[in-house]
Amino acid sequence: DKVIAREKEEMERRIRLYRGGRAMPDVTGRTVILVDDGLATGATALAAVRALRKKNPKRLVLAAGVCTEDALTLFESEVDDMVPVEH
Repeated sequence: DKVIAREKEEMERRIRLYRGGRAMPDVTGRTVILVDDGLATGATALAAVRALRKKNPKRLVLAAGVCTEDALTLFESEVDDMVPVEH
């Protein structure tokens, strides 16, 4: 429970820092390109993809600078298109 509470606090801190008080943009019906510098397990990007899916984008594209073959396989059914640079 302590670890979960600490992680939630850190997540909320980062949201405040990165968003600067701005609301999440409305992505409904829009093409969204999510960029990640590297996917090893893909767990963090997967959480982001699933959160974005709930916002009903028209298309969801994941661009990754580097990714593993396992990550490529994982995202085949999660995004509309995947743009890996190296794997």
